[in-house]
Amino acid sequence: MSFFGFGSKEVAVPSPGDLICMSVSRNFVAGSSFRHVDDVEESLGAGAGAGTTAGDDAESAWKDSKADTSSGSSSSSSGKSDSHSWKNIDASGFNLRVGPNYKKTGAKAPSGPSLYELVGLDVIQSPKRIDDIASKIDLPADWTCVPSNHPLVPPVLVINAQLPSSFDSSFFTEITDGDGWSLVHYFRIRPEVAEELKDVETASPAVRLLARYYEHAPAQQKDSYSDWFGRFKLILRCENIDEFGLPSFITSYNGKPVLIRNTGELNIVNTNTTVNTEEGKGQGGGKHYADMTINVHRFASLPKKGLSTLMAYFDKMDISTAFCVEGRVDDEMPEVLLGCARIHKPDYKKAPHWGEIPLKQPMQRE
Repeated sequence: MSFFGFGSKEVAVPSPGDLICMSVSRNFVAGSSFRHVDDVEESLGAGAGAGTTAGDDAESAWKDSKADTSSGSSSSSSGKSDSHSWKNIDASGFNLRVGPNYKKTGAKAPSGPSLYELVGLDVIQSPKRIDDIASKIDLPADWTCVPSNHPLVPPVLVINAQLPSSFDSSFFTEITDGDGWSLVHYFRIRPEVAEELKDVETASPAVRLLARYYEHAPAQQKDSYSDWFGRFKLILRCENIDEFGLPSFITSYNGKPVLIRNTGELNIVNTNTTVNTEEGKGQGGGKHYADMTINVHRFASLPKKGLSTLMAYFDKMDISTAFCVEGRVDDEMPEVLLGCARIHKPDYKKAPHWGEIPLKQPMQRE
């Protein structure tokens, strides 16, 4: 696996099956088999609602661990593999638009630090799409009650990519739902971004763009070619794609940004209240989050054909994911990632079934 010198630390990880839930805080979905590479043995296996967080103790426990990043695997002295795991990575591994006059120059440069930090990642099987998934799981309060310092900017961003288990296509009927998986990224706003949001007028171009996007995109999502809703970009990059002998119609698109238009839906929920504390105003009870759903069932025939081919190799792949709001004019650049992740050899066959997952709070189903 090629890690391209990303800033996040390479560490050894526990053996597969040690972890019940792959998310950092393990407060929401239990049964998921992904692991975070900073998790330690004694924190593994906690069920939903356990509230365990991998923090300074995890960093200390792994500080002497080393990984062989040149061989395509990361392993401890006991030979344990880190397959079916995820980790934070440095946003500078992705080149994004920069000004001035991008339309003429086409210039790109490494992204600055992402606006949100990755705090959890889940994969779940379901016979139907799971829409607005953030409303159906118990997001930890230390995520949702973090003040963003802007009424329209959620402190939590949940991105749910709905992947079909089969890639059938029809010339006569659009396929929009069916059996498959949800790959769910959970991001929390970075403190430095929240600080900038105290005064949007003096904030960096990327932070101003973030605030404008949340202000305008929700109302325009019925129009996929609107000025704002059609700006959400997905970047999917397989770091070891040369190992699989794939056709050029697939490899030529590796790492290329894709605009999510007709296949996306953005929901923003804010039930927070403002309370007075000794330190000043802060967030009260309730939640404030954005839920971006990407319906891959609705993708066009060519990208679905490519994904169908790739899924046979997923459990051998090192995949980087990244998300961005597209900047189009000079005062919206340089672009900066919303968030990013590295997923190592994901095995979607290990994903728990949605109806079998115990949740901390009862789930309301249609």
